[in-house]
Amino acid sequence: MKPKSSKIAIIIAINLIMVVVFFCMTYLSPSIKDAHAITDEDQSVNPCEEYGISAIETHAFLPENYKVLSMKPFDNLCEIAIETAHKYATLYTYKDYVIVGDLFKDKKAVTRDLVDKIEGRVVEENRKALEQIAAITYTPKNRNINRTLYMVVTPGCHFCEEAEDEIEFLSERYGLTIKMIIYTDDDQKAVKAICRNIPINEFSSPEFRTAQIVDADLCERGKEIIEKTPAVIDRIGIKGFPTFIFDTGKKFAGANMANLEKQIVITLESIEHELTASVRGK
Repeated sequence: MKPKSSKIAIIIAINLIMVVVFFCMTYLSPSIKDAHAITDEDQSVNPCEEYGISAIETHAFLPENYKVLSMKPFDNLCEIAIETAHKYATLYTYKDYVIVGDLFKDKKAVTRDLVDKIEGRVVEENRKALEQIAAITYTPKNRNINRTLYMVVTPGCHFCEEAEDEIEFLSERYGLTIKMIIYTDDDQKAVKAICRNIPINEFSSPEFRTAQIVDADLCERGKEIIEKTPAVIDRIGIKGFPTFIFDTGKKFAGANMANLEKQIVITLESIEHELTASVRGK
């Protein structure tokens, strides 16, 4: 009789387990339909409406006179680009958090891409002004492409002097026209350089810097260019020297000429790729 009793106990236990499982699935777990409804609802939520500017104002410290340039959803985050004192930054908000700094996806700096686009737009808006303050122009002998690289320098800058010595080589190698912009409040040597149209690599030479200045060296055109330059450069947001600006709006800071050459190659390849894609699209 004992074996029979054991079998009955096992059957009863199995039945109890099945009843418990059925109860949990029926009353404690959401149905498949409900699960889809929850997912669809989450996807329809705009994070910028839920936690956009309010999150920044609540959880971050920002200057009073900041300006929102763009705001759009980025996955489950809200991506917000702001400007303050001609400087640009990208913030990402999520509920009670504000993320400041570089954001990477698929090994690409998403934040840097957005800032580059903003800075490129600012440069494009001020392109005419940049042309008007170009102090010295160097045109390569073999100008095989119609591209311009602006080089912003300031007198007395050691790194600028290093860049001035090497920039003509890069100009000849890649066929770029170089336009040097001199940022200074008041420098008669800079005015003289414009009026005498000296070569770029002579601007920082000891001979030029120590040469005596006479009234004939100081033309009105040179004075006007030097006077206009600070406002344009500040508007573009340049804070360090030297800074290089491609005519596409891309900016490179510093006198690391090897890195500059690398960036020139990347930029030219990108331009060629866009042109090829445009032709194929037609």
